[in-house]
Amino acid sequence: MVKNYKLFILSILISFVAVNILYIAFFDKIIPKKIKVSHLYQQFLLENTKTPRLIVESGSNSLYAIDSKMLEDKFNILTINVSDAASLPLKYKLLKLEKYVKKGDIVLMPLEWQFYSRDEILKQFLDQIFQPLSHYYTTLLWDEKIELIYKTPFSSLRAGFFKNNLCSATKYRYGSEYNLLKGYMQIFDGGKRGDGEYKLPKKSLVGHLICSSYIFRRQIEDGFEISQSFKDNIKKIKELEKKGVKFIITWPAVVGEGCYKGDHGKYFRIFFKKIKKFLDEHSINYVGEWQDSSFPKKYFLNTYYHILEEAKEIRTKKLIERIENSSYKTWFNQTKKPETNFTSLFNSIKKEFVFYHKRLKNNQRVEFNEKNFDNEVVLEKNNWYEMENWGIWSKGESSKIIFSVNNSKNPLKIKIDSTIFKKDQNETEIYINNQKLGIYNLNGVTQLTIPNSFIKNSLVELEFKHLNQKLPIDYGVTDENRSLKLGLKSIVITN
Repeated sequence: MVKNYKLFILSILISFVAVNILYIAFFDKIIPKKIKVSHLYQQFLLENTKTPRLIVESGSNSLYAIDSKMLEDKFNILTINVSDAASLPLKYKLLKLEKYVKKGDIVLMPLEWQFYSRDEILKQFLDQIFQPLSHYYTTLLWDEKIELIYKTPFSSLRAGFFKNNLCSATKYRYGSEYNLLKGYMQIFDGGKRGDGEYKLPKKSLVGHLICSSYIFRRQIEDGFEISQSFKDNIKKIKELEKKGVKFIITWPAVVGEGCYKGDHGKYFRIFFKKIKKFLDEHSINYVGEWQDSSFPKKYFLNTYYHILEEAKEIRTKKLIERIENSSYKTWFNQTKKPETNFTSLFNSIKKEFVFYHKRLKNNQRVEFNEKNFDNEVVLEKNNWYEMENWGIWSKGESSKIIFSVNNSKNPLKIKIDSTIFKKDQNETEIYINNQKLGIYNLNGVTQLTIPNSFIKNSLVELEFKHLNQKLPIDYGVTDENRSLKLGLKSIVITN
């Protein structure tokens, strides 16, 4: 009887361990790990831009209170804003930086006040750990990963599985990667460096909380003390400084009436002195005063940490002034802005597309309608409109599709079924892998013959350059304001 009881207990323990191992393995499996083009623009910049850089890292207050391009232009150093949400513990932010920052980088941290008192994992972070915040998980050691796994609610795991099970390393989603990268390249060239876009709702998201209760809710709970977790984070900063990374802490943007007043304000002033004393004792650099980024209610966007764009300019100018009048100015004088482009990454993704993507076969028809399209080809999203039940309209002056074919010594023959918005728009230049094939009237079924020499490593980039294009309003079609020309229905490779 005793022997059977022991066997029963042992079997339960073995089953418990086995279930936990399987759960950890399953969780780890559906976390995307080897993504070349992050689904988060800020993370993409952190992974793919060149040192030296000025890296802005904090919660979302910095997305709406720092003009990164203004800093970049002033100090002639590439500036990227990798801030995301204050619901992410500072520990994780520093572990992320540890993986991607390099000697010569400068990290500016306008930390929200809660980071000094508590590091906690909130559900809104855990809901995004499978995507787009999977890079936080991949920076952890296994003991830290397991800790995070058991803190993640099952609802987050379930949502992550149904949303991202195709995003793992074994399934390479070239179309998504390609279009993300193309979009990132365009906005980077346009001067975007990861700042917030001011597309959030301008209505208040703080409920009935007054400003001081909102920004100091962690300190109110913990007695306005510097937490052990913050002290541990400072140790991580010191480790990174030994590797040649420089850190500057500054104070967060806060907007609203009474934020630093009343009883909470009295305790805050003592707390602020504690912070500065602690930073001084540990030789941590900081710049400015809390008053530099305190704004009246008229600059309120939607939380007490989010300010309007005009206040963002004021905040950044004041920050520049503070840096110029500090000893840290010499750090910027010694930097030289690197030329960053993503051409090599773009070319590597093309090569991987040939390897991973299914190749179109003879007589395989690709239909460009919302019912039958199955990602056989990649559409450059910026130059096509949404698919309809008959096909898809081109957008702008040029439209491109990309696909892979089997290698052959013979010319490639493609049949295109399409329509033209108006028949006097009857000319379209076609390029294959940037080589001009000819000028065609694509109103109906058109046969293309592509020389084998035009095809590079099985890859076909078929570009339509729309000549004689007019807007629908030019034809008197007043209820249609899209820049239409080519209506693409299908393509098929013929023998």
